[in-house]
Amino acid sequence: MRFTGEPEPGRGAAAFLAILMHVLFLGLLVFGLSWQSRYPQVTTVDLWSNLPAPPRPVVLPQPPHEIEAAPPPKPQVKPEPVPEAKPEAKPEPKPEPINPDILLRQKAEKEKAEKEKAEKEEAEKLKLEQQKIAENKRKIEAEQQSFVKEQLAKEDEALQLQRDKENAIQQLQADQQAAQSRLIADYINKIQAKIRSYVVVPPDMKGNPQAVYKVVLLPDGEVLSAQMEKSSGFPAYDNSIERAIYNAQPLPLPSDPTQFPNFRVLDLRFRPND
Repeated sequence: MRFTGEPEPGRGAAAFLAILMHVLFLGLLVFGLSWQSRYPQVTTVDLWSNLPAPPRPVVLPQPPHEIEAAPPPKPQVKPEPVPEAKPEAKPEPKPEPINPDILLRQKAEKEKAEKEKAEKEEAEKLKLEQQKIAENKRKIEAEQQSFVKEQLAKEDEALQLQRDKENAIQQLQADQQAAQSRLIADYINKIQAKIRSYVVVPPDMKGNPQAVYKVVLLPDGEVLSAQMEKSSGFPAYDNSIERAIYNAQPLPLPSDPTQFPNFRVLDLRFRPND
């Protein structure tokens, strides 16, 4: 008989179940033996030579007696008041008859008093209103006076500012005119000084006569014309002055071209001893 190497199917499972059954059987034997083994019961007996004294009875404290509350007082019954005896009704006195004249007089006096009172109240009211009107009038007048004073003060201040401004302008103009006059005088002196440097005074000339020339200039200082306005009485001196005017050109003028109109036409005066 030939055996093949392949294992039979189900052989492993059968072996596992057989081993498991043996383990369970062994456990059952061990557990059964230990469960059935019991220990013997021991009884202990105490022997006494003298019996102990009986225990004393325990006396429980009595609860305190409750104080009985006093019964509520009984309500006092007030005796019903005895109705007093009503006095006998006296007969009402009969009203005395009133004189109609007295009633009319009293009514007239009452109306008069009320009228006087109303007139007095109206007069007081009117007086108060007049006082209020007078007070308001005084306030308005005071405010108007204050406003007028304020306006006058402002006008005075404005006038003073205007006067100060005008004075300042006048002073400025005066300063400018003075400066202009000084400028013109300075340059005229320069022009005359330059012309004198070219004048030849005759040796036989006597005294200190004056010759006047009208000189017309151009913007560059050149002489356009020179005309004698007044003779010195010495023709030689006059001719020397005219020649000097042309020889001295260009004559000195301010650098500001706006100043030229002040030097376009000049009246120059010459004396031999200046």
